[in-house]
Amino acid sequence: MTDLDGGALIGEAERLRKRFNRDFWLGSYYALALDGDGRPLRVVSSNMGHLLLTGIADHERELAERLFQPDMLSRYGIRTLSAREKAYNPFSYHRGSVWPHDNALIALGLARVGRADLAKELMERVFTAAKLLPERELPELYSGLNELVPVPRANSPQVWSAASVFAFVTASLGMEAGDGLTIQPAEGINIVLRGLSFGGRKYLVVANGGVSVEPL
Repeated sequence: MTDLDGGALIGEAERLRKRFNRDFWLGSYYALALDGDGRPLRVVSSNMGHLLLTGIADHERELAERLFQPDMLSRYGIRTLSAREKAYNPFSYHRGSVWPHDNALIALGLARVGRADLAKELMERVFTAAKLLPERELPELYSGLNELVPVPRANSPQVWSAASVFAFVTASLGMEAGDGLTIQPAEGINIVLRGLSFGGRKYLVVANGGVSVEPL
C-alpha cells in the first residue's frame, strides 16, 4: 500500500467518524440503529458501549456515564437493554439480560478511554455474580434483575464468558502491550498474575496499592 492510499483511507475513516457522530448521537447516548429513512432508533442498549474500543465516538465521557445509570447498570453488570425500554425483559437474550463477555468488551473500552476505575467496578460486579452461581463460573448470560437469577437456557460453561475473565483483568490493570508492557492499574485493585508472558519471557505482576513486575 502506498502512502497515498493510506492517506485516502485515513480521510475516509475521518468522514465516517463525522457522519456517525452526526447521525447516531442523541445528546446523552448513541442510537441503536438508523431506520430505512435514516432516522435514529431511540433505544438505549449496551451495544453503544462497544464504541469505546473503536475510537469512533466523539462523546466517550458521556457514553461511559450513560452506561452506569441505574436503568442500564444492574447489581451484577450492564444490561443489554435499558430497564426503561418498553421491550425490556431481564430474562431475554438481547432485551435486558447481562452478558459477561458484553461487559468485558465495555470494560476494555473504558480502560482505553482512561476509566480503568469503571472497568474495575464492572469486573467486581460480574465476578461477584460468578461467586454466587452454583458452579462458581460465568455462564453465557444471567438475568438483568438486581437479584442474581440464572437463565435456564443459558450455556454454562461458555467460552466467551470464560475469556471475559482475562479481558476484565487486562482492563482493570490498564495493561497495554506495544514495544513494552504498560500497566496502570485502577485504584484499589488487588491482582496477582503469575507467569504473564511478554516478549518471550514470563513475569510475576503484583498490583496492590502500586504495581511491580518481576521476571520469573
